[in-house]
Amino acid sequence: MSFTLGSWPFIVSLNEYDTKRQRYIHYCGGAIINKYQIVSAAHCFEHNSNPQDWIIIAGRKDIYIPELHKSPIKNRLNITKYLENVYLPKEIVMHGGRRKIGYVNDIAVINLKNPLKLNGKTMTTIKLASKTPQSRGKCKLAGWGAINRQIGILD
Repeated sequence: MSFTLGSWPFIVSLNEYDTKRQRYIHYCGGAIINKYQIVSAAHCFEHNSNPQDWIIIAGRKDIYIPELHKSPIKNRLNITKYLENVYLPKEIVMHGGRRKIGYVNDIAVINLKNPLKLNGKTMTTIKLASKTPQSRGKCKLAGWGAINRQIGILD
């Protein structure tokens, strides 16, 4: 399914720094719950929960940014000063009752250093359910994934 910018304005890309390649790599997706917090799956961080190794890309249709994903990065801790819609996490908090088997409580909250620039169009919060959905009801699922061998396209 294709989309236009703003169709899924609450979706973000979580990118981890690859020390061998000296660049960021898209690793997981997440959703904006408020201007300071992102919710994602805890299993995304089970191998590395150090916030200094992660960045969040929000408000974009294409998450490929050459300065982050192609070139070796010299000063990665200051990269967000020069790039629009790229944010740094302050901390990554995983659910205390999380169990790897069965993905029980597989949830994490990423607290950001600086607030997201929510604009209501290309970057906004997810609307959380106020009641339990009906069984066998229809739902929509969105996230970052690869289609047609292209990387970083919202599908």
